[in-house]
Amino acid sequence: MKINKLLTKINLTSANNTGRIKYIVIHYVGATGGAKANCQYYASQYVGASAHYYAGFGGEIWQSVEDKDIAWHCGAKSYKHPECRNANSIGIELCVRNKGSMADTSRDWYFEDATVASAIQLTRELMAKYGVPADHVIRHYDVTGKICPNPYVYNHTKHTWQDFKAQISGQQSAPTPHPAEASAWKATGTATCGGNSVRVRREPNGAVVGSLNSGQRFEVDGQTSGSWTHVNIAGIGVGWMATQYVVPDKAQAVQPAQAAQSVPATNNPIVRDGQIHCNNFCNAGLKEDGIRGAATVRGGVMVLQQAANMDYAAGLKVDGIPGAKTDAALSGHTVRIGESQEMVRALQILLMLRGYDPNGVDGSFGGGCDAAVRRYQADHGLTVDGIADVNTFMSLIA
Repeated sequence: MKINKLLTKINLTSANNTGRIKYIVIHYVGATGGAKANCQYYASQYVGASAHYYAGFGGEIWQSVEDKDIAWHCGAKSYKHPECRNANSIGIELCVRNKGSMADTSRDWYFEDATVASAIQLTRELMAKYGVPADHVIRHYDVTGKICPNPYVYNHTKHTWQDFKAQISGQQSAPTPHPAEASAWKATGTATCGGNSVRVRREPNGAVVGSLNSGQRFEVDGQTSGSWTHVNIAGIGVGWMATQYVVPDKAQAVQPAQAAQSVPATNNPIVRDGQIHCNNFCNAGLKEDGIRGAATVRGGVMVLQQAANMDYAAGLKVDGIPGAKTDAALSGHTVRIGESQEMVRALQILLMLRGYDPNGVDGSFGGGCDAAVRRYQADHGLTVDGIADVNTFMSLIA
């Protein structure tokens, strides 16, 4: 395909080595500028960020950093992904439209058809050129937890991450489920993945729509077909996995008092968005219904365990079951305004699961998060100081 070039000499690390390329990371620009305009911006001044390619609104491709050099597109203080970094990846930014709110958590971001089509073609060509497998094509979100690319994290438009992955895998794009199909899913339990890079398929032996690693969680509905199990995975959807990698969770009875406390009667949109973030952050497998039931309470504990492992190397099992080890991991730690870490992201998600809006889930403790913490503390008889200490966190997951 035709590649237009307007290269930056500033925002990159010279490497002169294409053998370094192991991953392709997909982003969205996060503003409404075009592909050429973005290249001009990064070529004109030091920004401290960059990407290799930009897919424009009309399908045009512009290159800002040569493949052999390192662009600064997915660096962070902490990472979700165990291996992918700037140094071993190529970054592709998709230009994006917006019809209202430009917050990173907004549902007003969307891609043009031509942008997606050219990004898919470019990704396929780079995969073939550098031997990058489809399961090494990932979102910025999968690397650091940043809500990027927004339409492929929330999957709220006709262009979904599932479709993108299906098409770069050389398969027909899997149709996005209609509401009637989605509502037909009836979970009978949850399970954990028992292997790494386990493929999820649209049907038994069918098109690959995603993959899971050990410990990631999902729902099952009791259906099997030969050596395959029917699953529903957050961020991927309904599909089939090899039964040998499906490790069912043990059923746990919910005490009547707990159930009465944790299941509100109404659908809360803030809780629903918190469930989406929870699923994306720790693969909790929650039904995104805006109701804080027992599964959502468990998901909140998983968020906290995951963040404590990432920030404090706590070594917790991310199972949604609080205990002495979880308590000990939190002891002596606080997060407060001005800080940026995964525990702040966890705090923001936990507030949403309780119905409090922190004004974004970005891992940075700003004014919106501070106000939400203070409101929560006042409503629950805690010291109102805006500091999330062990008492605040334990209250949030109760």
